[in-house]
Amino acid sequence: MNKKIMLTIIAILLISTIITGCTETINPNIIKEETIRIGTSLPLTGKGATYGKWERQGLELAVSEINAKGGIQGKTIELIIDDNEFKTEKALNIINKFVYMNNLKMTYSPT
Repeated sequence: MNKKIMLTIIAILLISTIITGCTETINPNIIKEETIRIGTSLPLTGKGATYGKWERQGLELAVSEINAKGGIQGKTIELIIDDNEFKTEKALNIINKFVYMNNLKMTYSPT
């Protein structure tokens, strides 16, 4: 596959991801809470620590900007971050903990 076609495919995927993520439709069950709690599992230690720290900074910046503008439908966002040590099994356990023990309605996983 030549470079131009590959770049076009990547651009289409990025644009579709952005458009999908920018819709205003949000699950009404999430908005019933006073704060919108989002859990994420990032590699803050281990082989992927550098990337995990960048992801954490980006997420924290996004959350602070959204909250500064009034949140989502007046609800602030609370970001809950846990270290998966760049291990798949640990990441899965963290997401399960978020959903089943912490009763989070939303999680973010970069990989």
